[in-house]
Amino acid sequence: MSRAAQALIDRSRREPDRVLRLERRGRKDLVLRGGNRVLRLSDKVVVSGGRRVLVEPLTNVWDDVPFQGIAREGGARFVRNKKPEKLLARVLALTTDPGDWVLDPFLGSGTTAAVAHKMGRRWIGIERGAHVDALCVPRLRRVVDGEDATGVSRALGWTGGGGFDVWT
Repeated sequence: MSRAAQALIDRSRREPDRVLRLERRGRKDLVLRGGNRVLRLSDKVVVSGGRRVLVEPLTNVWDDVPFQGIAREGGARFVRNKKPEKLLARVLALTTDPGDWVLDPFLGSGTTAAVAHKMGRRWIGIERGAHVDALCVPRLRRVVDGEDATGVSRALGWTGGGGFDVWT
């Protein structure tokens, strides 16, 4: 790796919200954000035998969203299969716009509904488990009342609002 590339990586780590680019003669530009390379699918495809094929496998692994310390996120203690609000916020930002509908057919602790609400999405959550009254409803009331300062609340500037209904 060149000194220029290493210097840009170091700078990108110090300025994680900026996208930085290093032009390289005879090679693709090095694009960085948060110290990580920004890759494009087109950079991983070549024509071989008249067909377009991937030269490097794609992954669905996002390793920048930690799962540690989320057991009490949203005030709902749910030990198995709870997802970080930051992860759900990323998924919703990539796939929906404010005002869109979000369906969560397995509400669990209410993370998807809570994040959708904070992001201005309308939502429907379905849950058969008894924990709906113990976890989901209290969590969503805290979101609406502006009492949930955990998860993505601060990053979104969430202070409360809206409402929800529960049908049994």
